[in-house]
Amino acid sequence: MSPAFYKLFTNHAIRYVPFVFFILFMCLGAAAQVRPLTEEGQNKKSLGTKAILSYKIITAEQNTFGYDILQNDRPFVHQPSIPGLPGNKGFIKRDDAEKCAELVIYKINKNILPPTVTKQEMDSLKIKF
Repeated sequence: MSPAFYKLFTNHAIRYVPFVFFILFMCLGAAAQVRPLTEEGQNKKSLGTKAILSYKIITAEQNTFGYDILQNDRPFVHQPSIPGLPGNKGFIKRDDAEKCAELVIYKINKNILPPTVTKQEMDSLKIKF
């Protein structure tokens, strides 16, 4: 490269140094204003240390049973049908609804959210569906 080209390149580049620093400063400032998503997500999913979970067995369609999970005596989960199965059919036995409600409370207490219940878990609890 010739010295003239080098001189032209450096003089040309020096003019853009303030502009580059301005853009860099603006990007860093914008990035500093963004809060991590996990902080807000944890607050929304966290039930807190004082949350008391309980369940109530409810009657569902066709003389079957479902359950409500209550957080501090307020509705938190309403499940009138068997989870993970199509349709609106509830549990045939009240005891089966109780077992499933207890499993959901266990999952919520362990921060397994959403507290989905699989067919395999219902099989292991001897729940008939």
